[in-house]
Amino acid sequence: MRAHGGRNIDDAYATRRAELALIIAADISQKCPGGGGQGPPRGKDKGRAMETLVNLIIQLISGVVGGNAAGAALKDYNLGNLGNTIAGAIGGVGGGQLLQAIIPAIASAAAGGGVDIGSILGQIVGGGAGGAILTVIAGLVKSMMAPQQAR
Repeated sequence: MRAHGGRNIDDAYATRRAELALIIAADISQKCPGGGGQGPPRGKDKGRAMETLVNLIIQLISGVVGGNAAGAALKDYNLGNLGNTIAGAIGGVGGGQLLQAIIPAIASAAAGGGVDIGSILGQIVGGGAGGAILTVIAGLVKSMMAPQQAR
């Protein structure tokens, strides 16, 4: 089949399809991570990483405060300053992450741009409660494992 310039129409279509395939492949390699291109803009990923880091710091601090407060309030479950701090920090991160999973609005507000007071309060409450709860649980386990003193 011949076109009006003496070119074969089938050859023209094949050439055009090959060009489109190369364009699509180049576009995919630029957009997909690990595809050889630059990937998504770096600023966006860096912003999300910073927000995640800030959330973890808030959860750690509030967990430490919650753990030490629980240890001071409940003398039977006190693990000492270092024990309360470690248990509170671990519980704070765990509690904050658990609260984000249970209440998706906190996670979406934390992922959005800007400062959201509701998200920060959610991180503080989840971290503090998680730190206090884990400190009490660790203190309870410690008291149960300690040998009973003779009376």
